[in-house]
Amino acid sequence: MASFPELLSPQPFLRLAESAARRPDSLGLVSPHHRIAFGQLAHDCTRIAVALRHCGVKAGDFVTVDTNAELHFYFSQALFSLCAVGTIYTGRHSKDNPQNFTWRISDTPDDDFPKGRTIVVDATFLKEASATADPLEVRTYDSFTSVARVAYSSGTTGEPLPIPLTVKMIDRRSQIANDYWLPMRPFFSLISLSSSMGLVASLANMATATPYLVPGSSSENLEMITTQFVSCLAGSGVQLAELLQLSPEGKELADVGMIINVGSPPSPQLIQHLREYTNAKFLNAFGATQAGAVMLNPIEEKVSAHFETIIPGVEIEVVDDAGHKLPFGEVGNLRSRSDWQANNYHNASFASTSSFKDGWFYSGDLARQNQDGTVTLCGRSGDVVNFGGVKVDLTIADHAIREIPGIKDAAVVSLSDEWGVSWPHIAFVRDEGFDANRLKELSTKVLQGLAPVSYQEVSEIPRGTIGKVRRVELANTVRANHHG
Repeated sequence: MASFPELLSPQPFLRLAESAARRPDSLGLVSPHHRIAFGQLAHDCTRIAVALRHCGVKAGDFVTVDTNAELHFYFSQALFSLCAVGTIYTGRHSKDNPQNFTWRISDTPDDDFPKGRTIVVDATFLKEASATADPLEVRTYDSFTSVARVAYSSGTTGEPLPIPLTVKMIDRRSQIANDYWLPMRPFFSLISLSSSMGLVASLANMATATPYLVPGSSSENLEMITTQFVSCLAGSGVQLAELLQLSPEGKELADVGMIINVGSPPSPQLIQHLREYTNAKFLNAFGATQAGAVMLNPIEEKVSAHFETIIPGVEIEVVDDAGHKLPFGEVGNLRSRSDWQANNYHNASFASTSSFKDGWFYSGDLARQNQDGTVTLCGRSGDVVNFGGVKVDLTIADHAIREIPGIKDAAVVSLSDEWGVSWPHIAFVRDEGFDANRLKELSTKVLQGLAPVSYQEVSEIPRGTIGKVRRVELANTVRANHHG
């Protein structure tokens, strides 16, 4: 494991700058199109920072970046060096700018965002940035508790929520990534910088002077795994499945030593298929953008909801609705706290009260705590829907329906009829061997005897960065199709 040096000043950009000073000619970034040494990487990020300063970007500005994955890295580092607050917002912009962004950096103008606050990244901008000779004095944020980045939640329950990350939180999460996500190098995260995990993994690379591998398309990722001799791979179940679709025999994955699943649990079929072509160890990671890394469990023959490893520094409790700790073995609300978790939402206090209470983060998961210190997940409180007295955990139902032969992906949504009664609907993506009668029969069993009102074939199930179903978005689609 690479040593993780202490960050002496509140400035994440120093991770790159110090590695560039120590190992200027070592490989610092690999993308599908470029291989950049640390010295050149730091220089290029500094030139972009100077160009942004010329445009008017200054310390404390709230800046959203909408570019390709490689430029995301450059602009993230440049914004750090300016002590601005960067983010990658995946929602829709509007002219009234409710997110209060100071600037939008993009290679594509958006008519719904104020033009005077848009910095267009085109060939002219990049040429002028590379040509500028103006110096840049890299300053530090006011303190380690200053907000340096905002990460957005997956948006699985509606509008993505902004989560402020301080310098300390970012650095602590990077250290956790170094200790757990990057145990074997080269490490490749399929999760982009739009996720907090992608960001902290890139910073862990910068801190340890190891190259950051930039994710691209599925075919580009597959080539990266081969050409960079990737030993440890992290991604969502959906991303891993996409790799297998392009490589049915899994030859490109044969030498990967560890695969870390992030987000929704992978299907048993996916794990079985991966095991046929690789001897890799499998880990399932549990966490949240708000909390960072929380728990790990090894994936053996089946994906288990039983987590054996609590990340050191994380405190976990299972409590009732009043916040009282429950005895071992009883199912209740999971809450956690650590010195790298957020304690509120950024400019969204209305949403903070339900998720953050008395220093604890409530993830919305149901769990039970066992006497041996382990934790077993038992579904999600927000995904438990009462269909006329039959309570169904939609996440568990999704997982079970995806296991039906001929189903490539699926999700259950709840829609109310004209009398306000909730009913289940199933959206699915078919696979080889699809049988409609088998789907109806087995899904009814999964839903404890309830027959879904509709079965809708879709091209894909909308998911967030780490594979969680965007259930509100899917429900709107299913509703429109059902009533259309």
